[in-house]
Amino acid sequence: MDLLNSSGSSGPSDILVTGYKYSAVDHLHRTLVQLCTCALPVTPENTIPNITFCEGLLPSEYPHLNISQSTKIVYVVRNPKDIAGTLYRNSDDYDDTYLSDYLIRFINGLPDGNWCQHTRDWSTFLSQHPTSNLHLIYFDDLVTDFEQEISKLCQFLNIDKNYVKICTVCMSVRKESEQPEQKRRKLHHTENDHDYNEIFFEAGKWKGLFTVKLAEEMDNIMLDELKDTNLDFQKLLRPYL
Repeated sequence: MDLLNSSGSSGPSDILVTGYKYSAVDHLHRTLVQLCTCALPVTPENTIPNITFCEGLLPSEYPHLNISQSTKIVYVVRNPKDIAGTLYRNSDDYDDTYLSDYLIRFINGLPDGNWCQHTRDWSTFLSQHPTSNLHLIYFDDLVTDFEQEISKLCQFLNIDKNYVKICTVCMSVRKESEQPEQKRRKLHHTENDHDYNEIFFEAGKWKGLFTVKLAEEMDNIMLDELKDTNLDFQKLLRPYL
């Protein structure tokens, strides 16, 4: 199930963590749950925030997503070349389909949903909420310095945590994501069965698949598709990684 509610409450979400599949949404959600639950003993005056995450689908596909104007929204976005490369490596087409052919399907939203539409729609959705309640995370920044990005996130969410506690929680998440590859890799992949651990803390792996020309063509398409958004394309596309 992609939409989880950590507190079981039917009330509005206090915190929403969202992004496209393979963008560490699940890891961010579990990190925040750990940070919130170990803050102070739960009392009527100090309740655990209602933390929700949704991954991969469009805002319109979650009609029951309960978001108020006070909801804090954390949106994580990842280089589409890395996402396409991960989907390609994990697909049944990997052995008998050229990457260039697979990218045409990826750009058209097949078979895993349209990344461009997802990113545009969530950008529009987020623009309808107070900017003070929005926090955008670029996946590659998260990989470069996970603890620092989580520290910034704690400040945004007013989670009272010292840096030592943040590092401890982050190390716990990182440890389970850095198991030996043979233990992490799954033999079979289904539509709703993603191997998050295989791709977390990895950025720029598209370089092992893309030629320079193919990467440039992909970037140009993404730039055109997302030209009306407020994304930092230098951070998102990371040609230097």
